[in-house]
Amino acid sequence: MKTFGGGAILRSGTVDPKPAIHFSLSQPVSVVIVGMDKPEVLTSTLQAANTFQPLSSAQQQTLLARTATAAQNGEFEAFKTTPKFDGTAHNPSCSVRTDNFRYAARRLCCIKSGSRQ
Repeated sequence: MKTFGGGAILRSGTVDPKPAIHFSLSQPVSVVIVGMDKPEVLTSTLQAANTFQPLSSAQQQTLLARTATAAQNGEFEAFKTTPKFDGTAHNPSCSVRTDNFRYAARRLCCIKSGSRQ
């Protein structure tokens, strides 16, 4: 799971890095990818990992609700709406336009299963 979608999710201003990392780590994924372009980002990412406790369902729903509006038109999700990243724009059946994070989990399922749904 690519937590920040190339930084776009953070640019949306709807979520801070630590809760986003905790959300990603709370999902049934094998890998969480967090890009680190500066030493201070590495430090904050390690702090997020060290303080990780799985989010409750209510906490996850709150985070999803905060990101829902930003996710409506794809402005912060070029990874989903354009061929800029993995070309999901050419495979819309794997696209779920509900929120930033749920999309990544759905996309991972499509990739793992080879599905075009």
